[in-house]
Amino acid sequence: MRKLVAFGLMAMLLLGSAAAADWPSWAVDAQTWAVEQGISESFLSAPSMELTRGQTVQLLYEVAGSPTVSEELPFTDVSSAYADAVTWAAGQGYVQGTGDGKFRPSASVTRQEFAAMLYRQAEKPAVSGQQLHYFSDWSEIAQWAQDSMLWCVQQGLLQGKSQDRLAPTAPITTAEAVVIMQRAQGDSGGAENTVYLRGDIDA
Repeated sequence: MRKLVAFGLMAMLLLGSAAAADWPSWAVDAQTWAVEQGISESFLSAPSMELTRGQTVQLLYEVAGSPTVSEELPFTDVSSAYADAVTWAAGQGYVQGTGDGKFRPSASVTRQEFAAMLYRQAEKPAVSGQQLHYFSDWSEIAQWAQDSMLWCVQQGLLQGKSQDRLAPTAPITTAEAVVIMQRAQGDSGGAENTVYLRGDIDA
C-alpha cells in the first residue's frame, strides 16, 4: 500500500514538473504570478492552449478575483461553466454578444480581440500616435481594433510576436494572455516596457 501511495505521489510530482516545463522561458514569471492569482489548473497546465471566448473571459474573471455575480446571463448559448464569468464581463462592458442573443463561447480569440477586451477594461482612453506603423503587419489590424492595439503597444502590454510583427489575427494563447495581464497589473517582474520584442518574449 505504501509503495502505491509513494508511486502516486511521484507521478503527481512528475506531472506537475512536466506542466511547469511546458511554460516557455519568457512566461515563467507570469506562470508564478498566475499561481499567486489563483488561476485554475486548466489554464496553468495548458500554456500553449489557444483560448476560446469562454476561456478568455473566464481567465479575466479569475484574475479579477471571481467577483459575485447577481445579474442574469444575457446570452442563450453559454454553459454553466462560463455563466458567471460571461455575465460579469458583459455587465462590465468588456465583451459583447455576436447577435441574436448569442456569445459564441467556443469561438477562438485573436490577439486584437484580446487587446480590445483589455482596452474596454481600461475604459477606452483616448490614444494617438504612429507606433503601430513600426510593425510590418500593422495593416492587418482591423479598423475597430486599431485604438485597442495602439493603446496596448503604448502601454507596453503587447510587444510583438517577432521583432516587427504584432500578429493581430493570430489566436491568443494562455501564456501570452497571462503575460499581458501581468503587465497590465504592473507586476511584470521588471520586464522591459517597450513596443519592440526582446528576443525571448512572444507576446
